[in-house]
Amino acid sequence: MAIFKRESKGGTFTYWYNFWHGNQHIQKSVKTTNPRKARLAEALHKAAFANGDTGFRQREVVSLSDFLKNEFLPFVESKFKASKPRTLRYYQYGAKTLRESDFATLNQ
Repeated sequence: MAIFKRESKGGTFTYWYNFWHGNQHIQKSVKTTNPRKARLAEALHKAAFANGDTGFRQREVVSLSDFLKNEFLPFVESKFKASKPRTLRYYQYGAKTLRESDFATLNQ
């Protein structure tokens, strides 16, 4: 159990907890001055991770070529088409070079 006190404004203190879940560091304020409530809040958070009730989703794996085609290039065109055509060409050239390289097929 890793709870600790941090000083707040006005000289008062609140408890925080700190732990690792897999490779993710969790550090949160409990917003209480009671150490027993802080330990309970930490235990509840750890139990939620153990049960999978964290509300986090797994990240969707997107290939580089799909990202460039579906997200990056449309954004760049909408941002730079009228005001900065040379910047647009620069990003289009870079995206084309990446699509043709070996980097586009790394995560497939």
